[in-house]
Amino acid sequence: MTDDPGGSDLSPNSLDNPAPDPGSRLDTTVIAVGSGLVVAAVVLSAFYSRGDGDLDWSNYSMGIVATLGLLGTSGLTRFLAGVSERSAVLIAWPGALGAVGAGLMVGVGMDEGDATFYVAGALVVLVSVGGYYYLARHGAFVLSTIAGLLVLYANLYDDVVGTEINGGSDDNFGMLAAAAILLFAVAVTAAGWALPSRDLSAVTVGFAAIAGNLMVLSVLFAFTMVEMLFGELDQSMDDGFDPSGNASFEPSGRELVRFDKFDNDVWVILLASLVLCAGWAWCHRQTGHVGYRLLILANLVTVIPASTLVLAVEHPTYWELAVGVLGAAALAFAGVRAIGGPAGLRRLKGAGAG
Repeated sequence: MTDDPGGSDLSPNSLDNPAPDPGSRLDTTVIAVGSGLVVAAVVLSAFYSRGDGDLDWSNYSMGIVATLGLLGTSGLTRFLAGVSERSAVLIAWPGALGAVGAGLMVGVGMDEGDATFYVAGALVVLVSVGGYYYLARHGAFVLSTIAGLLVLYANLYDDVVGTEINGGSDDNFGMLAAAAILLFAVAVTAAGWALPSRDLSAVTVGFAAIAGNLMVLSVLFAFTMVEMLFGELDQSMDDGFDPSGNASFEPSGRELVRFDKFDNDVWVILLASLVLCAGWAWCHRQTGHVGYRLLILANLVTVIPASTLVLAVEHPTYWELAVGVLGAAALAFAGVRAIGGPAGLRRLKGAGAG
């Protein structure tokens, strides 16, 4: 199916088009290996091009050549072979990776200017969107578009809100980050919902949102531990101080005082995660894609335990009981529906009585 002269809707929700025979499977494997090796050259170039601060043209030119090679492979395949289930992978993967490489090379060339990340991210988005609409409607271009949007969004967030954390009463680092992650996930999902690749874009940004929330919780946990340990050290020094000027650095033997400045941040992260779960449940009801169920599962089994670490809960049994009871209730509800609802329960009760 072709929407316009430039694109093909081959397998919009998968990362590879169907491979109907072993030969096609071999082709996709070779494409993955070849693309990976060329992208490795781009990454090496980006890493070493400014090893001493100045632009090393010998390394930089290799990255440019590798990027042009990826983009050229994509364009030439589209021109010479057209779009088919066999050629779409060779069009899309080198093209999408070439888009990311182009952004990376431009970023290295511009170095650390104020507009560097904006220009690099915008270039990735433009090349990826162009590839999706004019070369092949393939999931690889969707992934590279999301990558470019993420660079733009993260840099905008850093410029407008900032990412500093101080642990004071006015520090809303976790709340703002959770809200920003939720907004990005919802915006990308909504923007891509009208496209054939809506499930791929929604699931991809969903996993990125989970990873983002876990990163925020990790930062809060590390900051909390540092504050608690230094608080204990300060108290131990105060307890061991005597007028002669001698001080004891031995632990005081008391339990660490819980650092609670991030409690509100954690609750906001949990709330945002629940909103995401509700959204994924709605998406699953609309399309039935298994990725949404995986998102819900991954979110619940990672964000909730991580949140208890930041909260330094004194009675984790309460949390275990709460989530266990809620989970059991959900499974019981599903079980009742599986046997036919209230009517099924009545039948079972009647059979037992008979």
